[in-house]
Amino acid sequence: MELDKKIQDLIERNASPHPKGFTPQAMPTHRNLCSPKPLPVTKEILQQKNLLALSGLKCPGSCDYKKTPGKTASMAHFVQGTSRMTAAERSTEHNECAESSTRKNLTNSLEQKIRCLEKQRKELLEVNQQWDQQFRSMKDLYERKVAELKTKLDAAERFLSLREKERHERQREDDRQREDDRQRDLTRDRLQREEKEKERLNEELHELKEENKLLKEKNALVNEEKEHYECEIKRLNKVSGRSSMGY
Repeated sequence: MELDKKIQDLIERNASPHPKGFTPQAMPTHRNLCSPKPLPVTKEILQQKNLLALSGLKCPGSCDYKKTPGKTASMAHFVQGTSRMTAAERSTEHNECAESSTRKNLTNSLEQKIRCLEKQRKELLEVNQQWDQQFRSMKDLYERKVAELKTKLDAAERFLSLREKERHERQREDDRQREDDRQRDLTRDRLQREEKEKERLNEELHELKEENKLLKEKNALVNEEKEHYECEIKRLNKVSGRSSMGY
C-alpha cells in the first residue's frame, strides 16, 4: 500500500502541467518540433523502477511472479498510472512544443531587432565617422582660411602702417617745403622792399647830390660876390682915405 501510494504521487506529479522542478526557462530550445521523438526517460520513471526493484515486484512473465490479489491490483494501478503519465507527458510535450515555438519566434524577433539595431549602430557609426571626417576637413579648411586671412590682415596692416608712415613723412616734407617757400617768399619780399628802399635812397642821394651841387654853385657865386664886395670896400676905403688926407 505504501508503494502504491508513492507510485500514485509520482503519477500525479507527472500529470501536472508544470511538475516540481520544471520551469519554462528549462524547456529545450533546439528540438525539432515536427519530427516524432521517443518519450524521455525522466527522473520519476527511474525512481519508479528503483521502487519496483526494492519492493520485489516482477514482470508478469517471470517465474517468481505470484498472482496475489494485492499485487495484481497494484500492477493494474501501476499500468493505469503509467498510461496517465504517458498522456501527461504528451500534453507536457505539446505544451513544450508550443512554448518552444513561441520562444523561438520571440528569439527570432529579438534576433531580428538585434540585427536591425546592430545595423543601425553600424550606420550611425559610419555617419558619425563621416561627420567627424567632414568636421575635421572643414575645421582644417577654416583654420587654413583663418591663417590666410590673418596673414593677409597682417600684410594689409603692415602696408597701411607703411603708407601711413610715408604719408606722415610726405606731410612733414610738404610742411617743410611750404615753410621753405614761405621763407623764400618772405626773403624775396624783403629783398624787394630793400631794393625799393635802395632805389628810393639812391634817388634821394641823387637829389641831394644835385642839391649839393647847386648849393656849391651858389656858394661859389656868393664867394665871388663876397670877394667883389671886399675889393670894392677896399677900394672905397682907399678912396675915402685919400680924400681925408687932402683936407
